[in-house]
Amino acid sequence: MLDLVDATTRPREVETWVTAACQRRRTTPERLADALGRRKKIRWRPMLESMLSDVAAGAQSPLELRHLRAVERAHGLPTARRQRRVAGGRVIWVDVDHDEFAIRIELDGRVGHADEGRFRDRHRDNRATVDGRATLRYGHADVFGTPCEVAAEQARVLAARGWEGSPRPCGRDCTAFVDHQRLVA
Repeated sequence: MLDLVDATTRPREVETWVTAACQRRRTTPERLADALGRRKKIRWRPMLESMLSDVAAGAQSPLELRHLRAVERAHGLPTARRQRRVAGGRVIWVDVDHDEFAIRIELDGRVGHADEGRFRDRHRDNRATVDGRATLRYGHADVFGTPCEVAAEQARVLAARGWEGSPRPCGRDCTAFVDHQRLVA
């Protein structure tokens, strides 16, 4: 696995290799960290070290890594549980769960969310709504393209459900903080 990572030329490929291997249970973040520690030289070491703790926390795809970093952490949103297993008639997994605020965030790549998966998602979201939970759903274009807007939207819903914090700007041109300030003024 680390040989594949070492040979890649783009950071996004590194994320794809690592998350896919862990999601498919071919390895674990802990085993990769151990193997990384035994190597003297490897391309992407700082990125890998940082990413492995995020993967261990439940980020299972480049989309989920980006959400954790560019939306949640970068904007100071509350930390959520990742890959939460919810039992019921059928076991379901929630990508990002703010249980305290009754909000679920689903991050939809193409795999598993076409055809039958779309109906499964809709049924899960409908059950969550009946139980008083809000579901926010985002794809690649949202999280990679407009993370500040995603953060602002999540901050509004979190605030409406009791979060007393406020988002912080991720940079000078961040719109999440500006949108939140406008709403609370």
